[in-house]
Amino acid sequence: MEYAMFLRGINVGSIKIPMADLRTCLENTGLQGVRTVLQTGNVIFRSDQSIDELKPLVENALRQRFNYDANVLIYPAPLIRSVISKYPFPAEKDYHRYVIFCDSAETIEELMSKKKETGTEIALGEHVIYWKVRSGDTLKTPFSLVLAKPRYKALTTNRNLNTLEKMLALGS
Repeated sequence: MEYAMFLRGINVGSIKIPMADLRTCLENTGLQGVRTVLQTGNVIFRSDQSIDELKPLVENALRQRFNYDANVLIYPAPLIRSVISKYPFPAEKDYHRYVIFCDSAETIEELMSKKKETGTEIALGEHVIYWKVRSGDTLKTPFSLVLAKPRYKALTTNRNLNTLEKMLALGS
């Protein structure tokens, strides 16, 4: 099975992980065809293991190799293809198109409940939340302040739709 994996919080603060080292670490866990996209922890790979088996395996390997509290979200590549194809907002100049990946339906429900109070353009998707935000405002919106709370650190990660498309272009 082909998977997409998202590491949260690397190469944006004090946690620096070169992509070549990340690939080697993941290959050493038995993942196959490991490819990375950009420098922010976007990975495509193949494995016969389930997500429930892969998540602790990968997180433990990353903790041991890079000495940080690793949190990953892993999804089957076909789900990512579906997420991309169902993005509900039109592409507009001066706007970013994001997908927020969440660890559970409860996290999605909790974040969706913030729509009205934050005045944010978000929409419910299949295992994700879609988010449209003006370029330059990503880190300033009331919704981004909610996402930045420590509570969501291990539960969510955002990816630009363009990044997801690049990831799948690398897939088999």
